Amino acid sequence: MRSKLSLRKQESLTDVKLIDQVFKSSHSIKAFPLIFSYNFLENTNVKNISPIQVLFSVPKRKFKKAVDRNRIKRLIRECFRLKKPIFLSALKDKYIYGAFIYTNKEIPDFQLIDKSISKIISKLNENNRD
Repeated sequence: MRSKLSLRKQESLTDVKLIDQVFKSSHSIKAFPLIFSYNFLENTNVKNISPIQVLFSVPKRKFKKAVDRNRIKRLIRECFRLKKPIFLSALKDKYIYGAFIYTNKEIPDFQLIDKSISKIISKLNENNRD
């Protein structure tokens, strides 16, 4: 039986302080057209917290129409949802919060986003070997 591939509400990054820390973070992985900016969560004693919390960002400056921004976010979210088990295994029992930021000026296709998220996962896996 396959594991459940879902993106639950607890896995969305909504805390304003954490979001602020993510964008001021020194940890980032670049895999065109995405940047994954992240931090590790130190206080994991809180109940009902997910090992990963993410948000998806597409700049309004590059995409004026909300329809285009939402389409790109939907693509990134879907690809992340499918790769989430691999992403979690790369973390090795660490709690992480971060943001996927889209940087290109064109609307991508699924294969480009999939390849980019795969590169991010492999780089995250390399960084966590220490």
